[in-house]
Amino acid sequence: MAAEEAPPPALNYIPEVVLKKRKNNEEWAIRRKLQLQERVKRHKSDNFLIKKPEQFIREYRDKELDLIQMKSRGKRRRRAPVTSQSKLLFIIRIGGYPNVKSVKDLIYKKGVVKLASRGQHNIICIEDIVNEIASVGQHFKAVTNFLCPFMLNNPEKALHGKKRRFEDGGDSGNRQDAINELISKMN
Repeated sequence: MAAEEAPPPALNYIPEVVLKKRKNNEEWAIRRKLQLQERVKRHKSDNFLIKKPEQFIREYRDKELDLIQMKSRGKRRRRAPVTSQSKLLFIIRIGGYPNVKSVKDLIYKKGVVKLASRGQHNIICIEDIVNEIASVGQHFKAVTNFLCPFMLNNPEKALHGKKRRFEDGGDSGNRQDAINELISKMN
């Protein structure tokens, strides 16, 4: 016990006003730095009016490539897969198996016929058209040619524009029986 313990050194005292001022200055400096960065970014994007020849060439080649790809897509024919579950499909760029109610509602509401050919294949009324189309009967092709293409409404909030398959939460692909809900929204 020869050595007595020395008292701990006193802490530097900084007034609270100085600490608040320091904090405000740091926040102001950060905000100012972000404003300057935004101004520089805006200035660079506004000053991009003069294009270099390489940019014109690149844009021209991209447009040319897009045109070629669109033409080749148009030439390719996409065929719906044939399944044994249903013979009738509604193609709305989305495959599916519609029920009789959907076919009936669609024909009654949006159906327009071509008057040049009528009364063939024992079709007298609209119910005969609905029955022939829903059952994919013998005269299916003749009946569908008798009808003008349907102009459907845009389904609000039904399609999200996702390019994933329907089974994975997207919009494309085979909806099977869920197509009836989409048809009712578009009708």
